[in-house]
Amino acid sequence: MAKLALINREIKRADLVKKFAGKRAELKAIIDDQSKSEEERYEARL
Repeated sequence: MAKLALINREIKRADLVKKFAGKRAELKAIIDDQSKSEEERYEARL
């Protein structure tokens, strides 16, 4: 049986993934958009 701290850590990680999923999708869209300038795409990568 896994220790409670390990279970809680995985739950916290899953919550963070859900929390930032929208922002990550927006940034990936900017990076993949060839019509954006190189500077905009570079900033999205950072």
